[in-house]
Amino acid sequence: MARFENGNISGAIGNIVFYTMDGKNYVKAKPATGKRKKTQPRSPQVQSFSDASIYGTSVINWLKPHLAFTFKRITYNAFRSWLNFSIRQHQSESTWPLSVAGTLLYNINRESEIRDILLVLPSITSDETGNISIQFPSFIPVNQIKAPNGTTEVQLKLIAVSNPFSNAVKICSVKSELYIFSYDKNMLSENEIIIATNAKTGYMLFVIIAITFKGRRGGASILITDTKWLPAAIMAAGKL
Repeated sequence: MARFENGNISGAIGNIVFYTMDGKNYVKAKPATGKRKKTQPRSPQVQSFSDASIYGTSVINWLKPHLAFTFKRITYNAFRSWLNFSIRQHQSESTWPLSVAGTLLYNINRESEIRDILLVLPSITSDETGNISIQFPSFIPVNQIKAPNGTTEVQLKLIAVSNPFSNAVKICSVKSELYIFSYDKNMLSENEIIIATNAKTGYMLFVIIAITFKGRRGGASILITDTKWLPAAIMAAGKL
């Protein structure tokens, strides 16, 4: 509503705004609100950021009980940033096959680089039913794994997280298997670990490898809890 006072008009009529500045009268159109209509689709950039924020937080929260190190704010922020980047990389692709890739390998524990510790990488594939195959080649533990002094045993925790990434569903499915072996010079045979995720077409999948070491102190076997020796990384990501 506009008002006439002392020879000046102020206020608005429809989309027209009247105002006075330095004793002079001016008129301008109301600025657009910039609000997105509910039926108007989001831009790919906005959508990827939204998905990374909503689902990324959920994935980390569901992983938290399965990993041995303390989660910090950077754990969440860095993962959401990585996930946003990864989603944008694959938005224009018709498929996003689950596979090991250097650009996708992501350290959840920011204080430990898994590639400096685990020198042998498995092959990782999935089928249409959500079964994940993690295949390790034959290797000698002391040659292919860097471990703290006194290590006697290595525990590889293989974790698969799946989420439908639709309708703001924040419930993740987390399945895990252990691959345990002595830290010595004996050759390990090829080994395949199958994780049944029961994920469906369109679900996002993340495959994580977390490592813990056992050693001996004072004649007792203990878990090594130094954060720098607790690597955990997403080794593969993709969509069924």
